[in-house]
Amino acid sequence: MQFLFKTAYNDDIRFLAKTGEKIRVAIVITFLIAAPLLLQDYYLAELGLLLVYAIAGIGLMILTGYTGQVSFGHAAFLGIGAFIAAAAGALLAPVTQIDTTIGLLGIKALAGAIIGGFGSIPGALLGCILIGLIEPFADYYLPGIKGVSAYVVMLIVLFVRPEGLIVQTYQKKV
Repeated sequence: MQFLFKTAYNDDIRFLAKTGEKIRVAIVITFLIAAPLLLQDYYLAELGLLLVYAIAGIGLMILTGYTGQVSFGHAAFLGIGAFIAAAAGALLAPVTQIDTTIGLLGIKALAGAIIGGFGSIPGALLGCILIGLIEPFADYYLPGIKGVSAYVVMLIVLFVRPEGLIVQTYQKKV
């Protein structure tokens, strides 16, 4: 067993620092690329489940920390919060007449952020303002594409200027 004492942060976060790690990752990637050609459907399905569980395990480790100490108090707190939110939604939905297409606002906000440029708050604001100004006119004059004009504008901006209208010009320090 080899112990390495890292003296710098860059040494600690270096990916594939040793040759053995590189070889193991290369073998796994080669197997995953060749698996559809070599394995039967049943084993491919089992491999897919294995990869899903591996991703879930990595997510759980990120969520709970490296030690994996799960607090039942936190779980109960989140469970009670979810129950109260579900009960409030079930009780208030008939009274407030919730619109089922309310989620489309978030998708249009994403289109606005893409138009303006990710990483730029003024760009996202500009993109959403452009969608808010263009969409009513496009819906009126081009009723055939009603509700789709935001995404048409997004596609045009992505083809003409993929980085968005306002680019983030500074580098964030971490």
